[in-house]
Amino acid sequence: MDESHQCFRRENRVAHPAAPGGTGRLAALFLFGAALASVAPMAGAQSSFPNHPIIFVSPFPPGGGNDLISRSVAMPMTKDLGQNVVVENRPGAETVVGMSSVARAAPDGYTVILTSSTFAINATLNPKLPYTQKDFEPVAFLGSTPYIVTVNATSPIKTMNDLIAMARSKPGQVFHAGASLASKLGLELLNLQSKVQITHVNYKGAGLAATDLVADRVTFMMATPPTVLNFIKSGKLRAIAVSSLAPSSLAPGQPTVADVLKMPGFEVGTWYGILAPAHTPADIVRRLNVAANKATSDPVARERMESQGIDVAGSTPEQFKTYIQTETEKWGKVIRFANVKPESE
Repeated sequence: MDESHQCFRRENRVAHPAAPGGTGRLAALFLFGAALASVAPMAGAQSSFPNHPIIFVSPFPPGGGNDLISRSVAMPMTKDLGQNVVVENRPGAETVVGMSSVARAAPDGYTVILTSSTFAINATLNPKLPYTQKDFEPVAFLGSTPYIVTVNATSPIKTMNDLIAMARSKPGQVFHAGASLASKLGLELLNLQSKVQITHVNYKGAGLAATDLVADRVTFMMATPPTVLNFIKSGKLRAIAVSSLAPSSLAPGQPTVADVLKMPGFEVGTWYGILAPAHTPADIVRRLNVAANKATSDPVARERMESQGIDVAGSTPEQFKTYIQTETEKWGKVIRFANVKPESE
């Protein structure tokens, strides 16, 4: 398992499977580290930061699920920091407008942004963006949305092993339905690590993809819980695995793809976190990190985020930085393997 991800706090779900030492040891280590971070002397930050409102940029349109994440954590962060954390929507060009504005912002902790796994993907996919990862300082991981691997209820595929066996016996004739770049890259990661050739079928919306799976027009899909859970509950679709590193409370009883196929580190989904401009002082980053971690423990914030299919978590700035690096390397390899190009090309 990636060391960058194994220490993220996941209080409401099964802990990540650990190397020797077990999950109890990992949990104890993280809680000890979180406690130190919460009480460690931060004289500079505590005495002067923050002394006026903080702008929390959401690079997404208002009202959507991604925007809800920033608003969910802004409320408890306001309470902890003693200053208003104001969500400001700056959508456009698939988050580029908002990201560019924060990259150019003063590195004083008063402007931060909600980021997602697109940040890691774009480092390889869109190298001509007006910013790079070096223009940002990781603050905190907030959580991730795993994908549920789902087939039609009448399908002979009962497990991931069945799916891979079919793909090997019928190269190019097993079809994956998806409606996002993340789902396509997830499929290509499966192709790469399993050494199979599954064909991706792109849809304009996840609902359309799920409808075709119900109609048995495609073989399977990897989709977020809100997309498929109602179909699973009604008996029209069958879940066979979850794409997170560890079993998820969002898909009770489902094994991970990584465990079933013996592919350590296999993880597909969308993750979220907070970034500040590069060169933001370390004590201010730490203060923001403490507030963000407290927000992921806030009952109201957790409930709102979980309603969007998010496994809520937390991290240190260092863990989040390492995780971004690991994700960037992983998706860079997949993009080069599958020769994926930006949609505009």
